[in-house]
Amino acid sequence: MYATLIHIIAIACTSTLAFPVQQPLFPVTSIDETPVGVYLPPAATDIRGPCPALNTMANHGYIPRDGRHITQPMLMDVLERVLGLGRTNIRLATVAAFALKTSTWFPGVRDPAEVLEDGTPYLNLDDLNMHGRIEHDASLTRQDSFFGNNWSVDQSLLAQFKNSSSDGKVVTMDDMAAYRVARTSHSKENNPEADLSAGPQKFCWGEASLSMMIFGSSNEISIDYIESFFGQERIPDGYQKPDPPVGYFALQSHIKDLQGRAN
Repeated sequence: MYATLIHIIAIACTSTLAFPVQQPLFPVTSIDETPVGVYLPPAATDIRGPCPALNTMANHGYIPRDGRHITQPMLMDVLERVLGLGRTNIRLATVAAFALKTSTWFPGVRDPAEVLEDGTPYLNLDDLNMHGRIEHDASLTRQDSFFGNNWSVDQSLLAQFKNSSSDGKVVTMDDMAAYRVARTSHSKENNPEADLSAGPQKFCWGEASLSMMIFGSSNEISIDYIESFFGQERIPDGYQKPDPPVGYFALQSHIKDLQGRAN
């Protein structure tokens, strides 16, 4: 897995992937013509995955509300314009996601058959459920794949996440570091198949840092925002994306700081 991450970073940093032209996001993305940005919980036939951020984007119509046929330009667009992720991080995320799961040098999650009529590759949100690629053990709010459902928010873990706050109002860097260690310890003690090696652990700490940098103010994230983004998968009122965008080196620095607080 670690070698996989190095390959992904190398591709992302040298990638010539073109970013979408900055045009208005799709005016409607559902059959009932609900405008983009309006929150609707998923219907029974909609699919979701283990990533709260992408589920939230689908619930607001920034990507298809049914969770299907998500193209790479579409995903790059919302990661930049709605969530405020920097372009190198966007390349890292989309290269990892859109790589074929049958690849022999770094496997992703996309099925080779997932191609639109015009030849454009696409993802479905439940592709991300594949264990050990992007999805990982010791998630903040999802159970390990070993226990079954690794894609839906686990209410017990959500409560533990919120209760990790030392003041009951916000989760600080120290709170997050302690909760991150607790989740890893739980998987180590209770999941006989837990993969807590260097690669998955990078995803674990990256998930924690990105949660604070995108959903919070880098140094803390409010309990209300945790409930909204992770519990309801809904953009809370008053949310503003990070400005400047979350860059690669800023993210790596944040991860290092967070890990240092765990020691």
